[in-house]
Amino acid sequence: LARPRVLSYHLPLHRLVAALAAHGAGRLALPPSELLPLPEGVPARVFWATAAVRPLQLLAAVSQTRAGLWVRNGVTAHKQASLYGSTFFCESLKGPDLAALQLLLSASGPAALAGMALALWDLPGVVPRVAPGCEAPIAADAQSHAALLEDLLALLVHVATDRTLC
Repeated sequence: LARPRVLSYHLPLHRLVAALAAHGAGRLALPPSELLPLPEGVPARVFWATAAVRPLQLLAAVSQTRAGLWVRNGVTAHKQASLYGSTFFCESLKGPDLAALQLLLSASGPAALAGMALALWDLPGVVPRVAPGCEAPIAADAQSHAALLEDLLALLVHVATDRTLC
């Protein structure tokens, strides 16, 4: 029996790896091949695709909260989403998550990032999907769907164009 994964805003390992790689690229001007010593036989695109899953899950949950799909969890979900997106916690939470997505974009190209994000937001089917381990949100109406699409497009543009993550 497989245990469901629990979604958490806390500091998982991918943030440390992304922060180190972002520091190496931004402050030390290291080339991509020298940012992190990857395990032998693991291509950078595979490594960063794996590291980008959790940030995309979190950003999808934040988007679903903003779209009003987590009303059952009420104020608690909104507080967590607000703290995650706040400038006070950006350096330790959202910033490294966005750095991981930028590193995926750099290693694999825009199609990989957009494909992963679309699969997680599940917009082609119009019905939003929740990150694994989370209870299903209420059904999305047209207004909620528009908010989800807006957040997804804003995320893709932000990751592709912005060099200051917060």
